[in-house]
Amino acid sequence: MLHPSPGSSRESVAPARIFVAMDYAGRLDRIRRTMAERSIALLAVAPGDDLKYMTGFSPVADERPCYLFVSEGAGLFLVPELNANQSERYIRQPFVTYSDAQGPADALRAARDRFRTPRAIAVGDTMRADALLLLQSTWPEASFTSASTVLAAVRMRKSADEVEALRKAARTADAAVEAAWAATRHLTVLGLSLAMRKLAMRGPTR
Repeated sequence: MLHPSPGSSRESVAPARIFVAMDYAGRLDRIRRTMAERSIALLAVAPGDDLKYMTGFSPVADERPCYLFVSEGAGLFLVPELNANQSERYIRQPFVTYSDAQGPADALRAARDRFRTPRAIAVGDTMRADALLLLQSTWPEASFTSASTVLAAVRMRKSADEVEALRKAARTADAAVEAAWAATRHLTVLGLSLAMRKLAMRGPTR
């Protein structure tokens, strides 16, 4: 089942209360430029760190096939119905879903109809082998390569937003360690662990 894309392209990322708005549309633009430079027609990313980098979210990786497809001018998120609702807040591409009873065959055919016959497909480095085999059977005429040829080059260059997020994370870690050292004389190991967890959740104080 194909669904329209919801929402805008900017979301807040909040690990350990470090709130920094990431420009996911800008990341996608950089990815597409790098794809063109490396003659990659289609990028296919499964749940994991790369998907979270691209969208701010990743469903739990399991045996159900799930892919974010990106080409020069189009995108598609192929996702099990089980994960569709939780993904809609973050994924800004059209959805194609399938149920456990249906299986992913029809959804993969919809993906092929959308992207036709790309010559070169880059797939996520941590993609499950069975998920990769499904893509190879969907596009038997394509050559496949690692998505790191595209994503590594993009992820190494940090934007101002990303640098600020790293700085906030470092301040949070520094504050937690400093407070833990100050409290060491008066706490048990369990108490120290709880105090550090509380400080990390509080976030940076400067």
